[in-house]
Amino acid sequence: MASASEVLEGSISFRRRSSRPCICVKTPEGEMKWVNIIDIDGKTFEQYRGNFNTTLLTLRKDSIYHQLYDDLLKQKRGFTTFIPHPHERELMKQMFSHLPDDLKRRLLIEYSHTVIGESWCHVCMNLSDDKKKCLHYACQGMCADCYLQLDDTCPACHRAQEIDCPICQESKTAEELHTLAGCHHSVCFKCFTNASLARKPLLKCPICRVEF
Repeated sequence: MASASEVLEGSISFRRRSSRPCICVKTPEGEMKWVNIIDIDGKTFEQYRGNFNTTLLTLRKDSIYHQLYDDLLKQKRGFTTFIPHPHERELMKQMFSHLPDDLKRRLLIEYSHTVIGESWCHVCMNLSDDKKKCLHYACQGMCADCYLQLDDTCPACHRAQEIDCPICQESKTAEELHTLAGCHHSVCFKCFTNASLARKPLLKCPICRVEF
């Protein structure tokens, strides 16, 4: 943690050896110091009361995030993956937003699996936390407004909107396909129906085996 200073006055954070958050306050002697929030007096509380609700709520969200992060690592059974903290995610987005569009587009394709790649529309180059894809699994995705421009050719990946069903191997259009929510692979409705009629309904994606 940073040393107490006038710049940090009123800030609430955790000290390395404290299980409770501390607040940076100015003592009657004019000295800046970190004080455990359960040790402050009423006068100090009234002075910094406006900082408490918003900051403590943020700290609580951070605590929940770290718990989810630890749980995810345990589920990975030894495989460690980097999940950026929400503050780091926001910093990356802010930095990326200042790049020229041609460089953005190249980086988005090269790093489509990253936080930035998943958060930017590949058509209008604007931030979009709820991107949509065309029929193609490898489509980089686009915002909801650009998705409305989708016709015979995808404006993001520039591919024709026909793919081969992985079961019957026939070329199908979007109207003839069901796109699976869990993995974004597609299977034609005819194959779904035939599998059910044969009493062997499709319960997993025929490509990646993700459960429906």
